[in-house]
Amino acid sequence: MDMDTIQRASQVDQFADVLFGQLSGGEDAFSDTMSCLVQSVRKRLNMEVAFVSEFTSGRRVFRFVDSQEGVEIIRVGQGDPLDESYCQRVVDGRLPELITNAQLLPAACALPVTQALPVGAHVSVPIRLTGGGVFGTFCTFSRYGDDSLDERDLAMVRVFADLAGALISKHLDALDSVHLMRSRIIELMAKDQLMLVGQPIVDLQSGSTVGYELLSRVEGANRMRPDVLFEDAARVGMSQALGLRTIEKACQIMSRFTNGTFVALNLTPEFILQSDLSGLFGTGSLENLVLEITEHAIIKDYSALRDKLAPLRERGARVAIDDAGAGYASLRHILQLMPDIIKLDISLIQDIDKDEERQALATALIAFSRCRRYHLIAEGIENAQELATLQSLGTEWGQGYFFARPQPMQSLWN
Repeated sequence: MDMDTIQRASQVDQFADVLFGQLSGGEDAFSDTMSCLVQSVRKRLNMEVAFVSEFTSGRRVFRFVDSQEGVEIIRVGQGDPLDESYCQRVVDGRLPELITNAQLLPAACALPVTQALPVGAHVSVPIRLTGGGVFGTFCTFSRYGDDSLDERDLAMVRVFADLAGALISKHLDALDSVHLMRSRIIELMAKDQLMLVGQPIVDLQSGSTVGYELLSRVEGANRMRPDVLFEDAARVGMSQALGLRTIEKACQIMSRFTNGTFVALNLTPEFILQSDLSGLFGTGSLENLVLEITEHAIIKDYSALRDKLAPLRERGARVAIDDAGAGYASLRHILQLMPDIIKLDISLIQDIDKDEERQALATALIAFSRCRRYHLIAEGIENAQELATLQSLGTEWGQGYFFARPQPMQSLWN
């Protein structure tokens, strides 16, 4: 490979990285981008048809197609035997990549399609994946000849084919990654490797435990951080399945606490809106359940979320706004959802004994909570100095490593 080719490949791959990074819409965004590439080549060369084909199981299948208005020669999903196509002959060198008029080329006239269609001008370039294999071809053609086509046109199609190959490679890698993520999540659920641990929530004045925040952990050889697990589940459409399993385990834990001690469970607004929570939590009292909604969660429809939470709150469940003080969203969550509990974010609690600004903000939120008769929990208490400061400010409840790290629930009731 000469230096110009290597440099072009590097530039195309870099551009493909940037472009693929913008395709947050998934499959639809990828398809739209590929269709735009095909359309651009057809219009630039003033051809009737352009397509990207895939070689699969001895056939050439049209994956992306753009046609001039009124021209319907091929459609997406159609295919034909690979050994009867121009594409295979271009890849193996029996036909040139640029043909100004196939009717004048004996090697092309030997193919029945040349007369049947007929084929005139034809430009076809192999699409190579980053791993080195041939995916198919990037092709454009018309039923009439065009003597104006030249090497510059062919060079342009090669660049588009290189870009298509880079995008397809990244798309296939992403699909493999999704498949791997799904497989890992399905495996850990099948092996029951998702568990809930509890971190005590303590009354800062009396020192008694009033509840436990339930936190997800993953056991086994495929252990991963819980935040990564739930992020992966969201990427591959398994958030609901993982959420349902979490609620199952939370219900088992709730049944063990009947002495007024509550358990707090984090749920996203999306999960709440998409689930039948009333059914998931059975039919009995939910006075020992707290549903935590993080400050970082985006809530597009507060009214719908309130409606979903209402049946649970009628049965005694309480709502907490988590991470208050970490950003502006928490204040809106508080005003819109009117929670029973506010949890001060760890960033506000760390070194609060040394920081008057943190103390002032905590004092304001404590006063607001008292006025509205909300409970308030200070998260992330890690030393006696922070605890003493929070006690002096009149903070009601707290949690953090100073009291206990998250621990298996079995150890809490044995």
